[in-house]
Amino acid sequence: MGVGDHTIAAISTPPGEGAIGMVRMSGGEALKIGDIVFKGRTGPSGMETHTLHYGEICDPQTDVVIDTVLLAVMRAPNSYTGEDMVEIHCHGGPVVLGEVLSLLYAHGAAPAEPGEFSKRAFLNGRMDLSQAEAVVDLVKARTTEAAQSAAMQLAGKGKRVLEEIRGLMVHSLALVEASIDFPEDDTLMDSQSVLDEMEKTREKVVKLIEDGSRGRLMREGITVAIVGKPNVGKSSLLNALLQEERAIVTPVPGTTRDYLAEWIEVSGVPVRLIDTAGLRDSVSSVEMQGVVRARKAIEVSDFALLLLDWSGQMTEEDTEVFRAVKTKRKLVLLNKCDLKKRIDASSLHESLPVSAKYGHGLDELKEKMKELVWGGGGAGGSGVFTRARHLAALKRCDSHLEAGVVGLKQAKTPEIVALELRDALSALGEIAGETTSEDVLDAIFAEFCIGK
Repeated sequence: MGVGDHTIAAISTPPGEGAIGMVRMSGGEALKIGDIVFKGRTGPSGMETHTLHYGEICDPQTDVVIDTVLLAVMRAPNSYTGEDMVEIHCHGGPVVLGEVLSLLYAHGAAPAEPGEFSKRAFLNGRMDLSQAEAVVDLVKARTTEAAQSAAMQLAGKGKRVLEEIRGLMVHSLALVEASIDFPEDDTLMDSQSVLDEMEKTREKVVKLIEDGSRGRLMREGITVAIVGKPNVGKSSLLNALLQEERAIVTPVPGTTRDYLAEWIEVSGVPVRLIDTAGLRDSVSSVEMQGVVRARKAIEVSDFALLLLDWSGQMTEEDTEVFRAVKTKRKLVLLNKCDLKKRIDASSLHESLPVSAKYGHGLDELKEKMKELVWGGGGAGGSGVFTRARHLAALKRCDSHLEAGVVGLKQAKTPEIVALELRDALSALGEIAGETTSEDVLDAIFAEFCIGK
């Protein structure tokens, strides 16, 4: 049996109706429980690993057939969790799946915690911690680029990179410690060679940090608030960018009373667009609640799309909108450019004419948004270590390597250099889970859905 002291079971497909639903079990009793509930040519205990079998799931006490299924067996240690596993492919109705799961519970399986299958895979050495995190990142990916980055991590790209960097640091540490153990032998360590190797290692770590910061943007995305006075075309712009009629549009100012949020993709980055209520003073308590929420949406946004009316003069309401976003990065859009121009935009540093109604200027708008998303640079490397804890560990690793490099350059005692190298190795080990506390593990796997 693996690290789990009990056999777990859960539904692994999303809630709702579908052609197929799957219930999975993992643990030392999985095959035995399968034998009790499955009727086919042979029971799971007699099946070869990684084979699929047709049969029925029956209640052994009543002989009532719950469903006709395909049952798969994966034997330890060559399964997802490293334990014996049984996967039951049923018809995808919630009642059927619930009945099958209840039957497994009745014969000894325990409900799985969120992420428990993947946690067992990590604890049984089937994947490192960064690969386990890639599982949930792949499931939650909002763009093709984010999914590809997670898939590379899950396939072991990050693990191989860590092993390479670890190998360099271990080699440097071995030479430094040899000079400590045998101080009379000055041929054991060439300080310049060790220095060159540590600087090469630092370059690799710094590159991981740079790529990871960009990769984190692709994984987590950004929030963009669409702001402006009432009836300037904010909801029309949201609909135009989404290419669907998501927000209600009317000629009546104040139609949007609450904010509406939807996702689009810009240059591989998931962008959460928030259509806010028009900013103005109002006697309507309902509309004022919308204004309050609009200001809160502005606060949490990464940048703003500020709309002005091309066909009208600047007003005090427009000035108030500028004040609301004065600390934010922003694009100023002159909407309704299909109408006669009346606005004086000479005081604006930069603005872009658009027509949300007819789509004019939207391609250029997306290019401008791309520049804001990437800070003026290109997408660059997608990175495999994209989580905050990955980047924090890499930065600590780099800090210790830098201190070790400085120690060598200043001819400090080798004990100090060795200490920095050990601390750098410890920081690097946190990414793969070699030096990670149980509390951190619990927090990571709590992100997972039940059944994964």
